[in-house]
Amino acid sequence: MGNCGCGEKKPPTGKAQISADQQAKINETTNVVKESVKEDVKQAVAEAVKAEEEAEAPPEDGEKKDPKAVEEKKKEAKRKLKKAKKRLSKLEVLERAREVEAMTLDDYNAAICRLHSVTGEDPTNPGKKMSLPEGLEWMNTMLEVLWPSIRKYTETTMFEVVQPAILRAVKAYNVTCNITAFDLGGNSPGFGPISARRVEGLDGKPDGGIEISLGITYRSDMSITIETSLGTIGVQNINFLGTLFIWLRPFVDEMPLCGGLEMAFVNPPTIELDWTGFVGDTMDLTGLQAKVRDIIDSSVSSYCVVPNFITVPMHPSVDPAKLKCPQPEGIMRLTVVGATDLPSTDFGGGCDPFVEVKVGAQTWKTKAVQNTRCPVWNETHDFMIYNKDQWVVINVLDSDINASDLIGCVKHLPANRIVKRGIAEVPLTKDGLPLMGEDEDGDDTPPCTIQLKAQWIQINDSSPADNDRLVSVHLTEVKNIPLGLEAPFKVKATVGTSDQTTKVGIAKPGSWTDSEELLRLIRTQKGMPASEVASMFSLDGHEDIIERALAQQEGEWLMQADSSEGCWWMKNSYMLNWQAFGNEQHAEKDDRVLWCGCAEDKRWPLCPKDELNKRKAYFTAAADLADWHYKATTVMKARKAATEPYFEYVMHLHTTNVEEVKLELLDKNNESVGSTTLVVKDNAVGDAPDLEGPFEIEVKGTKCVINGDITVKSLVVASELPANWNLKADAIDNKEFIAWWKDEVYLEDWHYNKEEGKKWTAVDWRAGKKERAPEEELKKRVNYYMEGADAVIGSGLTPTKEGALMACLKAGAITWGDYDVLVGKLHGEPNIPPMAETIEWVNLLILAMWPNIKAYTEHVVRTKVEPQIAKAAKDAGSSLQMVSLDVSLPKVDLGTKPPHFNTIQVERIAKKNGWGGDYEGMVLTLHNASFVSNINIEVEVKVTTAVGSKVMKLGVKNVVFRGTVKTTMKPMLPTLPMIGALQITMPNPPDLVMDFTGLTDALVDKIPSMNRVVTGTVVDSISGFCCVPNFIVVPMAPKLIKPVELSHPRPMGVLRVTVESALHLVAGDTSITGAKSSDSFVKMRLGTQTFSTSTVTSLDPVWTVNNARDFVVHDMDQNLDLEVFDADGVLGGSDDSLGAVHSKETVV
Repeated sequence: MGNCGCGEKKPPTGKAQISADQQAKINETTNVVKESVKEDVKQAVAEAVKAEEEAEAPPEDGEKKDPKAVEEKKKEAKRKLKKAKKRLSKLEVLERAREVEAMTLDDYNAAICRLHSVTGEDPTNPGKKMSLPEGLEWMNTMLEVLWPSIRKYTETTMFEVVQPAILRAVKAYNVTCNITAFDLGGNSPGFGPISARRVEGLDGKPDGGIEISLGITYRSDMSITIETSLGTIGVQNINFLGTLFIWLRPFVDEMPLCGGLEMAFVNPPTIELDWTGFVGDTMDLTGLQAKVRDIIDSSVSSYCVVPNFITVPMHPSVDPAKLKCPQPEGIMRLTVVGATDLPSTDFGGGCDPFVEVKVGAQTWKTKAVQNTRCPVWNETHDFMIYNKDQWVVINVLDSDINASDLIGCVKHLPANRIVKRGIAEVPLTKDGLPLMGEDEDGDDTPPCTIQLKAQWIQINDSSPADNDRLVSVHLTEVKNIPLGLEAPFKVKATVGTSDQTTKVGIAKPGSWTDSEELLRLIRTQKGMPASEVASMFSLDGHEDIIERALAQQEGEWLMQADSSEGCWWMKNSYMLNWQAFGNEQHAEKDDRVLWCGCAEDKRWPLCPKDELNKRKAYFTAAADLADWHYKATTVMKARKAATEPYFEYVMHLHTTNVEEVKLELLDKNNESVGSTTLVVKDNAVGDAPDLEGPFEIEVKGTKCVINGDITVKSLVVASELPANWNLKADAIDNKEFIAWWKDEVYLEDWHYNKEEGKKWTAVDWRAGKKERAPEEELKKRVNYYMEGADAVIGSGLTPTKEGALMACLKAGAITWGDYDVLVGKLHGEPNIPPMAETIEWVNLLILAMWPNIKAYTEHVVRTKVEPQIAKAAKDAGSSLQMVSLDVSLPKVDLGTKPPHFNTIQVERIAKKNGWGGDYEGMVLTLHNASFVSNINIEVEVKVTTAVGSKVMKLGVKNVVFRGTVKTTMKPMLPTLPMIGALQITMPNPPDLVMDFTGLTDALVDKIPSMNRVVTGTVVDSISGFCCVPNFIVVPMAPKLIKPVELSHPRPMGVLRVTVESALHLVAGDTSITGAKSSDSFVKMRLGTQTFSTSTVTSLDPVWTVNNARDFVVHDMDQNLDLEVFDADGVLGGSDDSLGAVHSKETVV
């Protein structure tokens, strides 16, 4: 965390710089794609060579070669090789464009993601699936367009709602507190990269889940100033960088399809802010910035940095404790061995170093070694690892009585790398520079290093370990705690040398803590003075209500209803409104509580004084009662937490030779008020608990009960890391583990001074070993430099930026739309949209949940839809005077293939709003969304009449649907819902292919054109509903927009298309004399508009009449389709297609 004081102010720079772990995710994308492309080429070459060898090899004895099959195999191998090389050429041109800065990092990442196969398999474990880190520029663009509305609405809410509430809250304390300035600033938050991977469910069960990694960057130029009686307090320039992880698990076959949601940062986020006013001045004078920084960091870590999770249970089958405290992926056993040549920090030349290690929110410190610069610690600690992206942060500090000074540190060391290497010597840094050591004479030595050892300990209950165990202590609540102890309480579990403590117990959520319960307790004290009862139950100041409660019988309400009960103004919302604006000066603020009547569209006159006084008396009493209920509920919650604290917590402890588990109840001062020791043995089968509660514990002579259970699992020191960590494409190639001569400085030394340069030829120039390295080693370095020189230095043949983009376009690495976007950015054109981005993380989420979506949908169809259809059919049969009409669904199978989304893009609609917004709206486009399904649905219809019965089966299967969907959101509003309306359409008719079964299939067999007719009818129906110029309009603020203008928008213009001629058409007709010809005509289509030319009998037709049409263009992404037909003059016959042109480019 950076500056928290009032030092030098940083100017706002718009989008914040991305954090190290976010940059790591982007690097991971590039590494995965490069590796995938190179592997494809390597495999394709091998297959092509093998096919050639097999073709040339003589046949074995008695074997006959099939020349046709051999040739086909060679062709297939060549096709694969050509395809792989094409991907490689795309990668090369993209890298060149990035080198010459023809595209931004976000655009480069978007283009790179397209080269990767859909939902790529993890190369280390084909059973696991993951998505590459992808950009979210489409979401950031939406936020940018929405931000002025959010900014305006937040400012209005702050001054008109929050400010009055603050004034009411502080009024009783004679303190002033006014918000004098509130501005969110012009910089909106930025999101991305985002990625997803499939993970195991809770407790490692194979019930499935998804982990989503989301980068968050926010460099705000916001400013908040509050005037108080003590002085001015202000905050400005809040910066936030971090990667949020979201887990959705386990999947269930009922709504909402997911059992629970967990959120946490696996590494502490970076938070920076500047204080203004007297707080900032005080920090500057007292030097409290570091303290405040530590408090904020510690608070955030304890709330939402693993192993602390924000959880949302979503299904009753999920245990909230296991959601809140999931089982780790494994344990990293880290040994801090020692350090070398540390600089002296103490007077007299020495230091007392110790090491602080942080992994997520876990912190551990070694002992201090006195008066040495080469300390040896050899101390070991076990860290729970919840995610492969967790970092190890190491601080070497000098122990001091007052404060420990930093000597050096290691930041951003990936846990997966250190456990993969096992032993590592890592250079220390300070202030971003290598920490230089000292020898005995005080001269600089090579950079100081710290020596580490690491082991990966895997949770594997199927293979028994020698000693190591993971003990999971699951606690729900403690009951029957006697009154008089100091709450809140915690429970501490100790197993061997390991111990862990729960968070403080609370009142059980959902338990009855209503004020009525306190009323019953109060009424048991009848005869006591109200003041004593108030003191007994912490209700000082409410003696009048207590007196009323003591006087009333149980069930009677504290405030008697008056004759006004049932009036329109007797609502809680009006009471709050009265407290905020309870005078005539605020009547213009739509304060209807001051009016004679209530209507949405009519202004009523103000009430007479006597009526207002009556309402005031009611609202005052109601506010008093509301205060009573709030305080009473608070008292009861505290009482519940003190006598029956609820934890719902799981403590995971790593130990050896577990036999006993000690549970202690700790009070407010962390002192033990009772304990019990339990004997546990690892004898359970599967995931069943090894010891189930309740457990008795004696507290101050009272027997209390602890509800929970204990599970023991085996731990094994693993030789390999988890397969789904995907280490082949690891995030950052950390410089701590890169050979010194790979640094760009030495590459430049080699490049410019091949004869004279000496540094790169040394054994280890950085360590002072300047003698020449062996020739074999030098050859290896030269090969490395030759491969990397062009990327780092440049070859001297650098193309222009536009030339690099044109090369990408020609290679097929980007589309024409991408090219226009990128060139527009190079020229600095305003409001250029981001490139269309892949959303494989969405596809992976749908893929992972598809079995559950399928099961739930089929269940709903069977239990709800099918009975309704059957009932409707039965009613229809009765109305048609049939004996019966029965409809059933014998087959309902959604198949195994879920929908798939290709790319997404957001464009701004640049037009100033009357209220000051920067944009009129935005357009979100889902490009080429597809549903290539193996669905199989069959409907059986049984018609029974007086004559007999007939059964018909109609079905559809193997549906393929593709189309682009556009959603226009406009206008932007300064109030909720911030968007006036949604305008949804498809710029072009969708592509639809499907197979029929049953009666429909029989008709298709007899009439070949039937499939086309039915499919065309379905497409026409869809087009007539939502294909331009038809729009689906969803009003969000119907009073502020005109839906008619959105459902019938003004077109962009008119496109005139003239068909002149065609050459070498296929013959569709043969005359008696054998002459071949076609009765040719052209059918054109743009959206729902169609046109057919006149018919010309010729294989090279020329159209001179009825050959032109003006098409109205509504969208720049509309495509023009043309198809040539041979007109069939036979009655009932269908026209035969001779060929079609489906435009890949838009008409604009």
